[in-house]
Amino acid sequence: MTYKAEELEYILRDAAASAVITAAPVAASLPATSRTPSVRHTLDARDLGSLTGRPVRALDLDRDQTAAILYTSATTGRPKGVMLTHGNTVSNAYATVHHLRMTPEDRGLCAVPLFHCFGQNFIMNALVTAGGTLVLQERFVPAEYVGALTRHGITLLYGVPTMYILFLSQDEPLDLSSIRLCFSAAATLPVDVERRWYERYGHRITQGYGLTECSPFASWNRDVDVRPGSVGTPIAVKEAAVIGVPDAVRGEAVKAFVVLQESGRVTAETLQGLCRKRSHPTRCREQSSSSVPCRRTRRARS
Repeated sequence: MTYKAEELEYILRDAAASAVITAAPVAASLPATSRTPSVRHTLDARDLGSLTGRPVRALDLDRDQTAAILYTSATTGRPKGVMLTHGNTVSNAYATVHHLRMTPEDRGLCAVPLFHCFGQNFIMNALVTAGGTLVLQERFVPAEYVGALTRHGITLLYGVPTMYILFLSQDEPLDLSSIRLCFSAAATLPVDVERRWYERYGHRITQGYGLTECSPFASWNRDVDVRPGSVGTPIAVKEAAVIGVPDAVRGEAVKAFVVLQESGRVTAETLQGLCRKRSHPTRCREQSSSSVPCRRTRRARS
C-alpha cells in the first residue's frame, strides 16, 4: 500500500515522529522535510543491517506506558492514532500464543501489511513470543504464496477472506499437508466459503474478531468449537459487549465493541453515553481546550 504525501505528512506530524524507516515504494511519497519538523532521521529499511554502533539495553518501562501509536480508519475525518501500551501489546501476544496453542515448531507465512495490527501483533509478535518461524512476503502474489507454503513447511495459514476465495476459484488444489490451522481475519468470512474450504481441504477456517484498540485479538471461535459465521467468545477477559446507539446525524446505530475488566461494573446507560461521546462528529472541536489530545483517544467502532 502506498500512501499519498499529504496522508504521510498528517500521520508524521500528528505522531510527532522523530525517525522514519521507509522503503522504495513509499519513499517517493514522503513529504518534504520542511513539512515534518519533528523528523530528524530517515532510514531505508535495506540499510538497517549495515548500521554500526554499541548495543543499547532495553529500557525498563511501566506496562501502562505507550509502546506504539497505530493509525486506523476513523468513523469521521482523518485516521486516528490508537495508543497501545506495552501491557496491551505483550498480553495480547501471549493470549494469541495461548489460544492458538503455538509452539517453537510453528511456521507462519505473512503476506498482509505489518502496519496493520493483524500482521504486526497477531502474526509477527505472537510468533516471536512463541519462538516460532515467521516467513515474510512483501506483498500477496498467489503463485509465490502457494510455493512458500510447501517450501517452508508452513503450519499456520493466515489470510483474509479474499485470499481464501481466490484459492477456491483455482482448479489446482493447494498442498496443505503441513498446515495445522487456517485463520481468517480483517473482514467477515462468508459462511459458504467456510463450507467449501472444509469440503475441499478438510480444514476448518477459524476466525475471530479484533480491532486495533484491542491490540487486536478480542475473540475467536476455536476454544470450544468452530461455529461457521461466528467470531466466537472473548479471549482473556470475563465479558464483552456490543452496544448500539441511535445516532441522529448518521441515521444509523453506532456500535462499540467493549471489553470489560474482571472486576469492572458498568451499566448499559454508561456504555451508551460513552458511545455517544466517542462517536460524535464534533467531539474533537468540543474538546479542543482539553488537556487530552483528541488525536490519541480511543474511538467507537461503526
